[in-house]
Amino acid sequence: MKLSKESDTTTELKNFEIASLWIRFMGMVYETILLVGPIFFSILICSLLKAYIFNNNSDGSLHPVFVQALVFFLTAAYFTWGWSKNRVTLPMKTLNLRIVSKSGGPITVSKAFIRFLIAVPSTLTGIWLISAFFRDDGLCPQDLISKTMLVKSINESIS
Repeated sequence: MKLSKESDTTTELKNFEIASLWIRFMGMVYETILLVGPIFFSILICSLLKAYIFNNNSDGSLHPVFVQALVFFLTAAYFTWGWSKNRVTLPMKTLNLRIVSKSGGPITVSKAFIRFLIAVPSTLTGIWLISAFFRDDGLCPQDLISKTMLVKSINESIS
């Protein structure tokens, strides 16, 4: 089964399985490595703007709360856009992963944002790991609360 942008919400999940704990972990590591560069570059641009445009050659140091808010905003925008409307991020495409609703259809921007808001504390505290390890279905808190699933494509071709 191939999910397309036009797929309805009654799509069956025949060729997909819930992503394993190991696949989830590999995806997180890949996403982290991928996001370090753009986040540091954005912080550099803000620091240069502060130093040379707004404060007449000051040192360009940014308030830590501003940096945290910037990182949160950038990652929220990246994941919300990447998960919604059947889109995938580069690591998800590489690992054949997709975020779908419980019925198998694409998720909306609001569901993707809710999933992100739940995934941040769940990931930082390790609750996702405990939940995925002890649940029979392997779902994490962000899956359960946002009513979505991280699924992996099953290759049926033998070549």
